[in-house]
Amino acid sequence: MLSITFDSNLHEPAATWRALYQAALEQGLQPRDQACVMMHTRGQRVAEYQLVVSEPGVTGRQR
Repeated sequence: MLSITFDSNLHEPAATWRALYQAALEQGLQPRDQACVMMHTRGQRVAEYQLVVSEPGVTGRQR
């Protein structure tokens, strides 16, 4: 799983997803067909974008 904290004052949603996808590829990971947005509400509201990835050649194992 790769994740990034999303700040709507600084970033666009689509660009953030593209950056997360590109980061996976640059680290030699394979982006999967799953992603989610986690909302953290303790103290302040924070959105975290998460992308499910796997290691190439490894089946059934996700990071």
